[in-house]
Amino acid sequence: MRSILIATLLSFSFVVHAQVDRDIRILLNDIRKETEQPQDQRTLLRVRERLQSTLELLQGGGGPVPPNPNPRLNLSCISRDNDGRDPYVLGVKDPITLSVTKLPHSNIGQEANCREVKDSAVSIRESIFACVSKDNDGRDPWSIAHFKDGKFEGNINNLGKLSDCSKSLSRALRSSQAVAFCASRDNDGRAPWVQMSVVVESGETHRAGSYDTLDKCLNSKNKINLK
Repeated sequence: MRSILIATLLSFSFVVHAQVDRDIRILLNDIRKETEQPQDQRTLLRVRERLQSTLELLQGGGGPVPPNPNPRLNLSCISRDNDGRDPYVLGVKDPITLSVTKLPHSNIGQEANCREVKDSAVSIRESIFACVSKDNDGRDPWSIAHFKDGKFEGNINNLGKLSDCSKSLSRALRSSQAVAFCASRDNDGRAPWVQMSVVVESGETHRAGSYDTLDKCLNSKNKINLK
């Protein structure tokens, strides 16, 4: 009798799972058809953000996930003096109003640096982590900066060259509340390198490991805990 009951329950569970799977596929197909129709851009941005949140929930929530792509990260580069010439600064677009606001202390110098900076930036909640010129002059050294609610929270670590800064941030790990990347232990853009995590709400930092090259740090299997 018990074996029959267990078999019945397993069969029922399989049927329910299959039905839910079919319902999800039908819903996704309906969403695809709707997005092919003319829509207000702000509506699509809101829908995309909600779908991203749903995906993170299905993936298990707080576990580390790749930083890109991130639909909430709408960075652009704007001529600082509004004259179409260098230097350029970072701007962030509001997904609702579509207005663009310049981020303070975000001088990235030449416009040619823009794509590298944008492609490596990370967004978590209301925070953005991006490579900027440490001395806000558009030249080396480069630092990972923390912006929160459009305000400059400070430079976290001196990574030296832009290529090293963007490489470190593009390989960063993130959770719903923290980001982790390779950083210069002595904040001078040189070895030794460590893994550093930053809690976005409190700004609390943690460090782990020691590596004589940036690549060794990036390729290390001993990833810092993001909890």
